[in-house]
Amino acid sequence: MMAMIRTRDFFLYALILLFLCIGVGTTLIAQSKNTIEIPTVTHFLLGRENVAVVSGESANDRETTIARLREKLAQESGYSISRVPVFTSVDEPEPEPETSSYEVQRCLHTDDSTLLVKWPPLVTFSVLEGARVYSYQKIDEKTVGTTTIQATSTVTLTALPLQPLTAVSPACVREVVGLTPAGQPLVNSSAGSYQHLGKDALIGYALDGFPIYAVAPAEGLDTCGGTTENGTYRYQLRAGEGELIRCFTGIPQSVTLE
Repeated sequence: MMAMIRTRDFFLYALILLFLCIGVGTTLIAQSKNTIEIPTVTHFLLGRENVAVVSGESANDRETTIARLREKLAQESGYSISRVPVFTSVDEPEPEPETSSYEVQRCLHTDDSTLLVKWPPLVTFSVLEGARVYSYQKIDEKTVGTTTIQATSTVTLTALPLQPLTAVSPACVREVVGLTPAGQPLVNSSAGSYQHLGKDALIGYALDGFPIYAVAPAEGLDTCGGTTENGTYRYQLRAGEGELIRCFTGIPQSVTLE
């Protein structure tokens, strides 16, 4: 009787142990299935290749893969890709500095050497009948018998209009292009003597009556080197130029020497 009980208990214990092992094994398998991460695959189109990034990779692997993708994108597109977007702009080429390219309209016969030699040392200035009149005193000597008589006469050198008019077309220039306020000749090639003066420094008056001022910015100057300032036309020197003016905007007046 005791042997039968022991045999039955043994089988009962073995069956219980078997069920316990099966239960534990099933639980472990279920837990392991719940912790398995199904990788997510993201595809990037690079040129003609498809490159996949697996989300289940480790942090180091992801960094390596991302770096490889950046390099690949840079090779395919020709641009550099960084972790932080970098915005670049294409710089426009710097404008080339303005060059002083101009042409002086010279007359065919520009030799005023005789005029300069005979120019009177003392010239007076007066305003008469709407003109700026420059004149000088001429001394004539006459001999009557044994007596020499000196006669003084006033000669008008030139008369420049106070309100000069613009000509239909510019006129050519000679050596003498105007007069200083003191009545001395302004030689066109003497611009270098006035390069140190400011833009509102009066140099003199051109033979067409328009004033000539010293150095100013080149912007806005016309063909003859003039501009309109406060409603009044004026010639203006430009830095580095060798001539006072390039042509006459108005009608140049003649100079008379006797």
